[in-house]
Amino acid sequence: MSDADHRPELPSMHEAFPRVTDALSAVLDTDGGDTDLSTWIVVHANHAREFTPHAIAALRRIQRVGIPVLGQSVLLRGVNDCVHVMKELVHKLVLMRVRPYYIYQCDLSMGLEHFRTPVSKGIEIIEGLRGHTSGYAVPTFVVDAPGGGGKIPVTVSYTHLTLPTIYSV
Repeated sequence: MSDADHRPELPSMHEAFPRVTDALSAVLDTDGGDTDLSTWIVVHANHAREFTPHAIAALRRIQRVGIPVLGQSVLLRGVNDCVHVMKELVHKLVLMRVRPYYIYQCDLSMGLEHFRTPVSKGIEIIEGLRGHTSGYAVPTFVVDAPGGGGKIPVTVSYTHLTLPTIYSV
């Protein structure tokens, strides 16, 4: 569980595909229980090629018991740092009934420097998705602030656009 200590009313589970079994799905099946607690699963995938038949079967086991699934990715140089690759990923997620949730800016952790992209690359990807795919397929681009500062959304501003004049009669 994540954030369980300070937000027990909103539990979530961030899990890798291979660990999902029928037994785990049954344990997480809150629809059949006597609880008001709802469970959400957040899957992590950085590229559409990660959705192997095994991964898809794991998602289906989770979804079969009614657990909503969100998807998150880390923006990685040379892996998914272009609009068409990220669009392929979010479309794959949506086709599997997984809501694209977050794209994270790669952390400032030692040893990851070669994967980091400028924040402007994430903004470019969000701009390339917005208006070119369904709105529910566009995740939120976030920077995870160091020292427990939380996820900071990096929003795209469209206020600089010039809109055509609309006349009414």
